[in-house]
Amino acid sequence: RSDKGGTETSFGMFDLGDYRITTLEYYGHTYNVWCLVPVIDRATRQKIPEEITHVYGGEGLNYYSLCLPNASKVSLDSTGFGHIRDNTEDKATFVTRMVQHLGGKVTNEAGLRAFASGVSDFNALKTTLQNRDGTDWAYWDPNAACVADRSAGSAAIGDAVMKACKTGFNCSSIPRDCAGEAHFWENADYVLSGSYPILLAGSLGEGNTYNSDGSYKVNFDDCYYAGSARFAASSYYRPRDTRGVVT
Repeated sequence: RSDKGGTETSFGMFDLGDYRITTLEYYGHTYNVWCLVPVIDRATRQKIPEEITHVYGGEGLNYYSLCLPNASKVSLDSTGFGHIRDNTEDKATFVTRMVQHLGGKVTNEAGLRAFASGVSDFNALKTTLQNRDGTDWAYWDPNAACVADRSAGSAAIGDAVMKACKTGFNCSSIPRDCAGEAHFWENADYVLSGSYPILLAGSLGEGNTYNSDGSYKVNFDDCYYAGSARFAASSYYRPRDTRGVVT
């Protein structure tokens, strides 16, 4: 364990690399998540993972790319975009993730790539997708809502819920069907979706939070929580939660 140091760093197949993949919110603390690099066997001077792969005859791990930015994993912010901005395919992957975090789904891959090739700034991209300008290559779900990101850890989601409860949303009135550890997703979704209009009104102003079809407008920063939440299409949240989402 690199955090302990000393003899704890004298064994193991991998060590921490020099590329920070993301950060992790864990019970009020923020930790860096670093890439991994293979450890060299002191006796043979060979990479330990390669030695084990050779002994057991497996395919092994492609660790050469572990410390390279991955468009499917970088943070959805200006820093993450800066890591992949020079490659159109990577930008297309990044834009796809942004669309999914804004209640949409890519329906035309050619249109997506044409759009992504012209993207050069994260904030401009965010504004364009929020306003849905020139995005006929995507479908936007009118029933999208702010919910917990299913790929985030429970502690990170818990932190997001605690922050959402400080927005003015009444977290003491959570319905019984959504309360308690047995209803983890329903609880998180209820709080995040219920508090979203409060945050949206603060960002866009009272009376400016709805689209003409009655659906909520989208403001990425009000439903991201460092990757613990997303403004997701109903097809994303309904498989696990059919009762906790406030729309």
